[in-house]
Amino acid sequence: MAAVAPRRKTQTDAAIPLRAMQLLGKWTRVAQGHLPMGMGCACAGGMEGVPASDLEVNILDYLHQKYGPTSMVAKLMREHAGYQESTAGRLADLLKAIAIQPLRAELAQGLLDDLATTIDSFEAMHAGRGI
Repeated sequence: MAAVAPRRKTQTDAAIPLRAMQLLGKWTRVAQGHLPMGMGCACAGGMEGVPASDLEVNILDYLHQKYGPTSMVAKLMREHAGYQESTAGRLADLLKAIAIQPLRAELAQGLLDDLATTIDSFEAMHAGRGI
């Protein structure tokens, strides 16, 4: 008799698109602000800052290096997020693709964990809480 897959696995798989869209919302909020560089945020006037959206390519470069250039993650980034190493890519499009593309649950969870850590740290910096 074949073993039945645990129900928890199905719930985890179903939660991946929701988690990706929640991270997309969080990234959208963070990317609309500025990250502090040095003493304050660019929105404080006279202080240097960098728009969070300018860091998208850096985030995508990190993922490309971590998962490898021939990985499903790299393919997803190239085909759906416009990723070109060190020059172009859209994190929002990657999150949308994760929500609709079939990825192994473990791979999707790991990728979303990496993105959540990164986005959460940017959000904390923008809120003045540091990392």
